Amino acid sequence: MTLNEQDKATLADPRSWTFWDKAVRNNTGAWSSAFEHFHTAPRQPDDAFAGADYLFDDMLYQRLRQLAKRSRIWARTLDLRHEQEVRALCTDLQAKGLKPGIVDTSNVPDASEAGSVAAGQYLRWFSACAPDDTIFMSTERANRPSVSYWSYYAFSNKFLKAHDAAVISRWIDIEIKKLKVDSETRALLNDPDAVEH
Repeated sequence: MTLNEQDKATLADPRSWTFWDKAVRNNTGAWSSAFEHFHTAPRQPDDAFAGADYLFDDMLYQRLRQLAKRSRIWARTLDLRHEQEVRALCTDLQAKGLKPGIVDTSNVPDASEAGSVAAGQYLRWFSACAPDDTIFMSTERANRPSVSYWSYYAFSNKFLKAHDAAVISRWIDIEIKKLKVDSETRALLNDPDAVEH
């Protein structure tokens, strides 16, 4: 991987690593302590975030490292609420011959973030440049008072592309409501309770 002089200086500066440690690795106050357990090495397979944090998993770290070294990771900042930015990203992906396998929208559809209406709209725009098997995944904090668990729900593009933003938004609302009640559900894909209504 080739670094420019500015990036080399940033990585060589101990203040960068102090910031990373404080703001990321040991930031238990971020997002209402939601990620407190993300930065704790899991002791059991069913611990919160077990197998999710590459900082505690050598195989995940090596995979991420190899992808970075082979320039298979690239970053792009855009506002998914703006159709022209989403379309520009799709055009760029197609020009590079890249087909998204999974699009992780995290908890953006939640009312405290962009909300389901905005999420439904940008998922609809994004689905235009994705193959049928692309998965659009979101998270919802599970209803467990003592530990931070996140439930995942997703829709494959095969279902999304045939519907408008209002229908997709309704599906998101159904999933969020369902996951707020059921603390045991960990993953839902094309949940019939949503996609058949």
